[in-house]
Amino acid sequence: MKNLGIAILCVGVAVSAAYGARLSPPMRAQMVLRGEAHVRAATTGETQGAYCAALVELLPDHDAAVRALAEADGCELPAEGAADEASDASGPDVTAICVARASTGQTFEQITEEARGEVATHRDRDASALGAELVEARDAWLAAMDAEVEPAARAAVLAPIPPAERLSAWIEDSGIFFGLGLLLVVLGAVLGRSASKRDAEGPTDAKSERAPARDFGELLDELRAAVAKLAEEAAAKEKPSTADYEALKGKIHELVVEKVEPIVDSAPRVQSKHGIAIFADVFSPFSSGERYLNRAWSALVDRHWPEAASSLERSAADLAEARRALPTGADAEGAAPPSTATDRP
Repeated sequence: MKNLGIAILCVGVAVSAAYGARLSPPMRAQMVLRGEAHVRAATTGETQGAYCAALVELLPDHDAAVRALAEADGCELPAEGAADEASDASGPDVTAICVARASTGQTFEQITEEARGEVATHRDRDASALGAELVEARDAWLAAMDAEVEPAARAAVLAPIPPAERLSAWIEDSGIFFGLGLLLVVLGAVLGRSASKRDAEGPTDAKSERAPARDFGELLDELRAAVAKLAEEAAAKEKPSTADYEALKGKIHELVVEKVEPIVDSAPRVQSKHGIAIFADVFSPFSSGERYLNRAWSALVDRHWPEAASSLERSAADLAEARRALPTGADAEGAAPPSTATDRP
């Protein structure tokens, strides 16, 4: 159930994100028109640049009439007597013409008519002195400029879409799927949370179902008392024997398996029942006590009896603090039964 909740949550996030990011149909249409006008303008600029570059190369071999045509077509020419270098074209800007006409309140038909008139003016000029290749390049530029007129005019007359209209159009187009995605997000979160809570509140494995749960506070009391007793025994021995080292190691190992591990396994249930604040107050000192208990075992392995005795004393103090942090009369229902693991100290 938990994995199903996560899967539904992921699908919901994907659906709501996909449809939430979509533009309303009117906005998409405007973006398409503006994009087409931009592409057409770029094509016009490229073809005019190619035409002007080829024209400038031929200027030294032609008369003033060719130079006059080049200037009329908007090709920026080098000064007479200077090195002939092609420069950026700055001829009729169809987009600028359309925007200027639209700002005066002209209609789409009026704008296109005037812009095509500009193109026709260039087309009517006599270009016979240019030669076949230049005439072809010039015709390509004029054709591109003519193709730019209608997209540029449509983009120029576009009016901003009011926010309310954009929102209503988006809801009509994508709102249902966006809402479905949000519903899946909520459903997946609820299923995942419910499954996690069930896992935290009750045992799930067969061993846990066969063995009765232990009271959490009782386990803490037993562990604290057992560690305190070991600390007293360790402090009482000044010259421990090898048998004493091994016996104390065995007792610590037994405590870890029978009492520490069930408490650790009960952490999710404690948090679920008492909240994160009490959980932190209890398990912060408990974790410290567990570390000192393991440190005592390590000190015994290294044959360092005083350090083992000191660690056991500090462990008992931390465990007592953890027990005091648990509310009076509170327990952790469903605390895990003792484990039979043997891979810990």
